Amino acid sequence: GSGGGGEGSGVIIGAMIGIAIACGVLGALFASFYMEQMFARPEQLVTWTLYGSLAAMFVVMIIAFASGGVVLGVIFLLLFLLNCWYVWAVRSRIPFAAAVLKVAITALKAFPEVKKLPYGGMVVGAGWTIFWMWTFAVSLMANANALVWIYLFLCFFWTIQVIKNVEHVTASGTVGTWYFHGDQARVGAVSGALRRAVTTSFGSVCLGSLFVAIIKTVRALVHMARQESEGGFLEQCCFTCVDCLLGCLDQAVQYFNHYAYTKVALYGQSFMTAAKEVWEMISSKGLDAIVNDGLIGNVLFFGCLIGGALAALVAAIIGSILGRELVTAIGLAGFLVGFMIVQQVTELVESATATIFVCYADDPQSLARTHPVEFGLITTAFTSHFPQVMGAAATSSIASRVPGLGAARRV
Repeated sequence: GSGGGGEGSGVIIGAMIGIAIACGVLGALFASFYMEQMFARPEQLVTWTLYGSLAAMFVVMIIAFASGGVVLGVIFLLLFLLNCWYVWAVRSRIPFAAAVLKVAITALKAFPEVKKLPYGGMVVGAGWTIFWMWTFAVSLMANANALVWIYLFLCFFWTIQVIKNVEHVTASGTVGTWYFHGDQARVGAVSGALRRAVTTSFGSVCLGSLFVAIIKTVRALVHMARQESEGGFLEQCCFTCVDCLLGCLDQAVQYFNHYAYTKVALYGQSFMTAAKEVWEMISSKGLDAIVNDGLIGNVLFFGCLIGGALAALVAAIIGSILGRELVTAIGLAGFLVGFMIVQQVTELVESATATIFVCYADDPQSLARTHPVEFGLITTAFTSHFPQVMGAAATSSIASRVPGLGAARRV
């Protein structure tokens, strides 16, 4: 009896591993297919996902009202109206976002080896997580004090952020090489960008990652304190408000760092110098960057959802063979695997689009020299939205107006 139970458990575990591998392969194949679709029809995807998010909000609002949740329905109604205003306000920016997305995909396609980068980061991150979990378990058994736990949480979040940002700096450096030097610089571009990310730029990567890690550590401690708290409604509200504020701060700092690391990768600047320039960029072009990222972010997020849904469907079909009681759990696990695999590729695209945006803002003439077709694509979309910025003003190099900026380029 016990042997049969152990054998049955072994079969289920083996099947789960097989399902995870199948979902991972399916996610990787879909990610490649979706990248081709983003390259072939970027404007359609930006438009469809923008209006698709609006339709999803409308459906959620109807469901809320239909289920009798008037308060929740009113909240979603206000969100729906706000989204309607947002769609109306940004619809004219769709061509520029689509052009940036297509040029970013073009740059990534020039370096097939760069696609290995996110999967390599996933392996390193998984290894670090397993090691950290073992260390944390040892600290629990040893009854370590709170300072040790704070240190462990800080180390975990810091290392994860460093891995993520090394990937971003490498991808940005690679795309920057394509932008400024053209096709003749393909050989060694990815390895060179990775080498700079883990050597000369590594201090900047670690510094910016530390800021995010501190916020995440404080947030984790707030979560732990909230779970252990036996206070009343007011105390729980305070914890919720603090958690919300920390979450907003976390997202804002990560968004800021994303562009700062792009500058680090392109110009070899220190993190503080890059942060100062990004602050100036956000002050002058912040709305353009946020809207551009939002429109492209919709496309990338929907890709992750579709990839996750396909993996969940396959996992659920296979899981139904093992037993109906396992279908939901296996389907959810398949969704997570598919979503995460596609997300690795979309983060690469996100790095590339940020790099193209920064490069075009700093020095559009370099793109005109190295890739005139892509330059025409972006400039046409840009001038269609900003008709007042025509001629020399539309294509003038910001680098020429900032002493030393052009000379500082290192990619």
